[in-house]
Amino acid sequence: MSESTTPKVDTEQKQESQEVRAKDLEGKLDLIDIRGLFDYIRHPVRLFFLNLLVGMARGLGFAIGMTILAALILFLLRRIVNVPFLGKFIAQILEVVEQHRSLYR
Repeated sequence: MSESTTPKVDTEQKQESQEVRAKDLEGKLDLIDIRGLFDYIRHPVRLFFLNLLVGMARGLGFAIGMTILAALILFLLRRIVNVPFLGKFIAQILEVVEQHRSLYR
């Protein structure tokens, strides 16, 4: 009688082991959000516009950040160091721009 119960126990243990593995795999797939990736693959237009929006946001953030950083650097330079050549340089640029504008009038 012990022989007839042994295969049944082995089968139950294998089934439980497979269920544990399946649940573990399901948990791992949820972690990497494979369903969301398939959703993007099925809707490429949505993926395009989402990437476009994200790219525009990054570009805008970069532009604003660099503007703030440049303004901060110039502000600190004006406070720490007397930079007379910077004013002269900007004046020369303005003169060149005015000369070119007068040529096209």
